[in-house]
Formats: sequence, C-alpha cells, structure tokens
Amino acid sequence: MEPVGIKTDSEWGKMMVTSAVARLTLGPEEHAMTGFFLAAIGRADQITLNHSVTVSRLSEVLCRGMGLNGHTPEIVMAALFHDIGKIGVEGRFLAHDGPLEPDEVRALQAHTTLGGHALSRMFERETVTLVACHHHEKYDGTGYPAGLAGDEIPPAARIVGLIDAYDAIRAKRNYSPARTHDEAVAVLVSARGTHFDPAVIDAFVRTEREVASAFAEIHAAIDADSAALQH
Repeated sequence: MEPVGIKTDSEWGKMMVTSAVARLTLGPEEHAMTGFFLAAIGRADQITLNHSVTVSRLSEVLCRGMGLNGHTPEIVMAALFHDIGKIGVEGRFLAHDGPLEPDEVRALQAHTTLGGHALSRMFERETVTLVACHHHEKYDGTGYPAGLAGDEIPPAARIVGLIDAYDAIRAKRNYSPARTHDEAVAVLVSARGTHFDPAVIDAFVRTEREVASAFAEIHAAIDADSAALQH
C-alpha cells in the first residue's frame, strides 16, 4: 500500500518512500501520518527527502551490523524523520552555497528542536523524537541543541548522527563537493571519541563495505530518476 499523501514527479521518491514505510511495523494511523510527513519533506526540499531515505536505509545496515535487530525498525523510522524540522526552516538557508551568518546558523540548527517537538505530538515513539532532537549532539559534549556528552546522548541518536554525517560527506551539496567512501571513512574515524561514539565508529568500520554498497545503489537510483525527469 502506498503511503497516503505522496505527491511527487519523482518515481524514485515514490518507490523509496513506499519501500521505507513498508519495512516498518505501523498501524493504519501511523502509516498515513508517515506518508504525509515524508510527502511534506519532499515538497519542502527534495534533497532533504533523498537524504532522509538514504540515512534511514544506511542506518538499517549499521544497526544490523551491530546486532540491534530488535531495535532496528524503530531506529529506521527515527532516521526517516531525523530532519523533519527542516520543514520549519527557511528554504534560503537550506539552499545556501556559502558560509552562514551566526543568526542563520542558529536558525538552521533549530531544525532539531522543531522536529523533536513536532514528532513528540504526532507519534508515541520516544526514539523517533529523541533522534530528531539529538542527532547533532557530539560525544565530547560540543554538539547541539543540548550539549549532551557520551552516554547522555540517546543510543539511536549516536547511530543516526554518524550515518547522517556519512551521507553529508558523500553527497554533493551547494556548499561542498561529493567525496569518496574512503575519504568519508577517514573523516569519521578521525572524529572517534570527539564527535562520534567510539563503539558506533568501530561498528561502522566493520560494516563499511555494506554501507558503501547500499549508498551506491541508492544514489544510482537517484541519478537515474533525475535524468528521467529532465527528459
């Protein structure tokens, strides 16, 4: 069943959203709400939708590599919605191709608390809310919005935060070129114990080839869909 509300010219977007939702165990109300939210993300910014679906799929790969099978569906769902707060952020910040001013940085960072607040009212799933709010915390306590450190950071947020950073490094953006898998791994490993939980980094290194394969598959589909839309 296709999630309610998916309205996009992107066949890849429809397919990936439908596939992502199908992997979750949802009641009818949550199913409809999930489709609605993902459609809203896509209408606000297709890049954010692509990123959200990619992070969800790669988080699933990492969770399975960590043996978290019982918790995987909840984390997969949380990863889908980790950036939903960007719907409330002005589009000019999301599409910016240069350094942001301090007030613009604060506005962009607010997507964490905006997303957490919205999801807490819509889903009775604490993990989904916590990931949206805390996926930009850092292991050494220098992240945002709450400056949590170490085990204070929800475990699912530590996982999704790492995969979020991996996709940000790998994907081409207005403000940065795409980098290779090996370059991304080097950047992430260099932040072991500062930005990222050492245990999560170690698990990522063990599963990096599976992550790279899933990333390549997803982005091949994105590229093919983009080419089709241009013709």
